[in-house]
Amino acid sequence: LPRDPGTETLWADLLVKLALLRPDDTRAVTQQLEARKVLPKESRARAAVDEMLALAALELPELRSGICAAAPGSRLEELLLVRMSGKLAGKPRREALELMRALHEELPERASVRRVWVSMLTQHAVDETTASRFEEALSAVEVCARLEPHQRMHHQNRAALLTLMSDRDASE
Repeated sequence: LPRDPGTETLWADLLVKLALLRPDDTRAVTQQLEARKVLPKESRARAAVDEMLALAALELPELRSGICAAAPGSRLEELLLVRMSGKLAGKPRREALELMRALHEELPERASVRRVWVSMLTQHAVDETTASRFEEALSAVEVCARLEPHQRMHHQNRAALLTLMSDRDASE
């Protein structure tokens, strides 16, 4: 991108996305800010990038606190959940599931928290099905169906698992 006047918004957009997508490697962002000086220090665009860099540096306890404090459905809540999901992806599956379950139980009215929890449970069910642990997968899918009874996908997943379990039992 050029560094011409009027490109600050474009630079801010790019740098915020880099900070969000690569929160553990913010060198490229800081290099653009400090060495190339693509954004003036006192600009609103620079403040947005600095805020994203601060968010990228948060650990799980701070992310959890931030989610609890954020307004339900806000962009901040969404960004904090994206960052928390990224952090949880680096944890052992059981630990990540337990942390997200606890957050969902603390904030049961938050649709965005529920969606992340259900997404993690669905991925867990896929992994368990791949490993032929159908009962564990079925348990996860049933939790998803209880949390989101309007989502046909969970009911279809349940039916597919019951079919797999029936086929396995018939072949034994």
